[in-house]
Amino acid sequence: MPQAHGPFNIPLPDHLAYRLETIVKSLPRDPIYTLKRTSLATKVSPNQSFDISSTQRSDVSWISEESIDRSGDIVLANGMDDSLFGANPVVTLNHNYELAPVGLSAWRKPSAESGFKGIKAKTVYPTRPESFPENLPWIPDQIFALVQTGLLAGKSIGFLPLSARSPTSQEIRDTPSLIKVNLIIEKWLLLEYACCAFPAQPHALVQTVHA
Repeated sequence: MPQAHGPFNIPLPDHLAYRLETIVKSLPRDPIYTLKRTSLATKVSPNQSFDISSTQRSDVSWISEESIDRSGDIVLANGMDDSLFGANPVVTLNHNYELAPVGLSAWRKPSAESGFKGIKAKTVYPTRPESFPENLPWIPDQIFALVQTGLLAGKSIGFLPLSARSPTSQEIRDTPSLIKVNLIIEKWLLLEYACCAFPAQPHALVQTVHA
């Protein structure tokens, strides 16, 4: 399928690039409505297990959480639209499209547990096919090994806000910490997610690792 660089220089099949361009053109002309990226640490919290089995080469991670990110925004989990990403669910390293993909996303869903609320995702790191040249490194092997050992300590999302607002006075009275929030992003389009080393938000976990 022909590939194009859609808005924000993200490689996409032609039909998805056109769809994204149409969405971008429909949004208000405001700096709010542009590509945003935020990331999460994948360390294991004390009340969660870190399971390694022999069934799959995959991990289940929080890729977004409803906490204040470095931009001062809160991204609401139930506002995610992953239909465009789901049509081409490639996972990269640090959003670097000059490198080969490191995995595929099997699913993404809003979740709430142990005081966290956000988006969980399953990332699969494919095994090396026999047809792949023996003299070239298979990047999913390298990345999965780093995830297993905890050296690749985060997941990062790229998204397009579709609907955003400032906290209301009543919300700030009810939850005083919201006075620090610039925007509550109520609806958003997931464009990408990546394995990364330097998280921007305080929480996330690779809950299970299947080797």
